[in-house]
Amino acid sequence: MTAADPSRSSKRRRRISPTRIAAHMVLITGSLTILLPLLWIARTSVVSRRDAYQIPPNWGAAINFDSWVYILGDRSFMRFFMNSLGIGLFSTVIALFVGVPAAYSIARWRTGGQAVRVSVLATQILPPITLVLPIFILARELDLL
Repeated sequence: MTAADPSRSSKRRRRISPTRIAAHMVLITGSLTILLPLLWIARTSVVSRRDAYQIPPNWGAAINFDSWVYILGDRSFMRFFMNSLGIGLFSTVIALFVGVPAAYSIARWRTGGQAVRVSVLATQILPPITLVLPIFILARELDLL
């Protein structure tokens, strides 16, 4: 067995092309478009109310965690948060127990045919708010409300 030639590198250098630069610029712009509002929300949560609403923004404002202390110190907020967390985790577990076997069955054995695959895809295409009224009517008819 011979040793690999050290002059040959297993890693190839990628050439920098205008297409790659343009693609990266589009990706960076898209990422910033998505991240900047989240960063703005985070910034607003740690500055005083006066600094949060100041136009133009004061980027050198002092960091202030008083609002976080107030919210997290409130017992009713923590109760509401834990209720929401419990409902979210419970619904996720139920969705996984139903969805994973169903997806496996549809993918492996073509269960339900084309109609089931199209209906599953159609529910993903629709905005979730369009499903609220039918679900409400179904829950009302089943006396769940």
